[in-house]
Amino acid sequence: MEVSAWVLLVVLALVLRDGAAMHEDQVGNYDWYRQFVGPVSFVALDQGSQGSKRVLVASEKGVLGSLNWKTGHLEWRQVYEPETGTIDAVLLQRSAFITVSNAGGLIRSWDVALGTLHWETASGFKDLSDVVSYPLDVVWRPGGVLAGYVQGKKDLMVVVVGTQIAAFYTSNGIKAWHIDVGAK
Repeated sequence: MEVSAWVLLVVLALVLRDGAAMHEDQVGNYDWYRQFVGPVSFVALDQGSQGSKRVLVASEKGVLGSLNWKTGHLEWRQVYEPETGTIDAVLLQRSAFITVSNAGGLIRSWDVALGTLHWETASGFKDLSDVVSYPLDVVWRPGGVLAGYVQGKKDLMVVVVGTQIAAFYTSNGIKAWHIDVGAK
């Protein structure tokens, strides 16, 4: 009885093996697992303290990724939820890749090596629908969102949305100050 059960199991395994095969026209469509980033909007080069160079990218499709500098291999990727909007600006600081999205309304800090989220915070900007772009000699994204560091203070970043300016600590995302230069 025990031998016939083993024979039945072997015959069943051989039959199922052929039943799981692909058709010729499916090759390349269903047998590969691929991860893409999409059209790139922002690029930052991380030199790394351990000699591990990587290229950090953010795409139009709301995808962040880290590519190995030498091989081009995708080390990690994070996909933004559709409700967070598009990525408006990025900053690279030591071990953090900081993104500003949703017309400046959401700021996130990501671990450069692993792609994990350090922190996220709402910027607190009021009336983001009335954002106006100003002609400046800096990288200025459509929608009027600008981000940068305070000179001499690498732990403080500034986000400008329209007439509103706010500073955030890059270590924890806490707002340092916020002003509206267009307020009457």
